[in-house]
Amino acid sequence: MAESTVQIPTVAPVRRSLRVTGKRRPGTAERILDVAGDLFAAEGVRAVSTNRIASTARISPGNLYYWYADRQAIVRALFARYARAHAAVWDGIDPDNVTPEWLDRLVAAGARITADHPYFARDLITLVRDDEELAEAYRAVRVQRRELFGRVARGWRKRGVLVPVDDNRLNHVVEALLVLAESWWAFAQLDDERPEPVEGERLIRALIEPYLVPGVQGAPGPSSVRLAADAGR
Repeated sequence: MAESTVQIPTVAPVRRSLRVTGKRRPGTAERILDVAGDLFAAEGVRAVSTNRIASTARISPGNLYYWYADRQAIVRALFARYARAHAAVWDGIDPDNVTPEWLDRLVAAGARITADHPYFARDLITLVRDDEELAEAYRAVRVQRRELFGRVARGWRKRGVLVPVDDNRLNHVVEALLVLAESWWAFAQLDDERPEPVEGERLIRALIEPYLVPGVQGAPGPSSVRLAADAGR
C-alpha cells in the first residue's frame, strides 16, 4: 500500500554556538513552545511578548533567546508542530484508497488538532501577512493538504462513493473543505469561547455528506460524531 508523503517544514531552535548546560537543556525549547502556545491561545499572539513567555516558563529572557531569536521564530516552530500533527493523521493511509469508514477518524483528528491550536485558526491570516517565511511554510503545507484531500475525493469518485461531479466541481468542494477545516474554530468562537472539536466535525460532515452516494457499500451513515452533536442540543 502506498503511503502519503507529506513534507513538513522544519523549524529548528536557534541554539547559537554556546555549550548546552543543565540550565539550557534541549527540553527547554519544547517547554517554551508549550508555554507560548497556551498564552497565544488565551490572549492572542500579538498580545504576548517574549518576556512574558520567558517569565511564565520560569526562565530568563536570555535563555529564551538562546533557543528562539524572537516571537516570530516561536510562531514558526509552533506552526511546524501543528503541521506535523496534521501529517501524522495520515500515517499508514494511502490517500488514493481511503475507505469511507476512515472518515470519522480523519475528521475527528483534524478538528481536534485545530481546537488544540486555536491561535492559528484565529490569527493565521494576520500572522502570514506579517512573516513571509511563515507564509511560505503555510502555502507549502496548504498545497500538500489540498493534494491529499483531492486524492481522497478522486478515489471516492472513481469507486462510486461520491455522486457524479466534474473536475471543476470536485476541486471547489475540496477547496471549501480545506477552508472550513482551517477556519471553523474562529467562527465557532463567536458563539462559544472554547468550541469543542465536535462542532468542527459536525460542520465538516455537513459539507461532505451531500456528496456521498446513499447506500453505497462502506459509505458512512449517521455517524457517532453527528449523533453526539445532536444529543447535545
